[in-house]
Amino acid sequence: MSHTQRLSPAAYQVYHRLLCWMWQSAPDYCSIESAPAAIACAISMSVGSVVEAMVEIQNPYSPLLKLEAGRLISFGLRKEANKQAERREKARRGGYARQGHRPPPAEVEEPSRRKRKGNGNMGAPGEFTAFIEAYPNAKPTGHKAAICAWLDMPARPPLAEMIGELNTQRAAGVMLPTPSQWLRSTYKKKVQS
Repeated sequence: MSHTQRLSPAAYQVYHRLLCWMWQSAPDYCSIESAPAAIACAISMSVGSVVEAMVEIQNPYSPLLKLEAGRLISFGLRKEANKQAERREKARRGGYARQGHRPPPAEVEEPSRRKRKGNGNMGAPGEFTAFIEAYPNAKPTGHKAAICAWLDMPARPPLAEMIGELNTQRAAGVMLPTPSQWLRSTYKKKVQS
């Protein structure tokens, strides 16, 4: 049963306005100075109506607001304010974690950060760059996927053999897929044979 049911309509109106003012205007979202004049000023009501309503609101057997250090406190609003502050802090920490731990964009020569199935090395310095330069119409936007495919190949054939196969396919008029797709299909052929 709600404790506000025992309030008269006038006292309920004061209590409701008081809670609204606390939530919207109080620095801590849950308190107000206990002086009747301060309450009347905050909720735009006469001091007399506030004094009458406070007798019902602060019933000695079951007061709706607690008096602490000269301020009336709503523990329900305090609990909600603390809960929202915790949510904001958690979201702030999560946002920093997402922004602070985001890996930098991959460079052409930089291996991917995720664990690979293959041997995980780029080969001799400049091998990948030579392969990409030899690949016809290779777009820089596909380099990251091509690096992943390059790293996934456990037994990479020699670079000269790969470039020779590329040139043979191009001379035969075969439409070449993206570098990553070509590397993966070459890897499958080598594993199957």
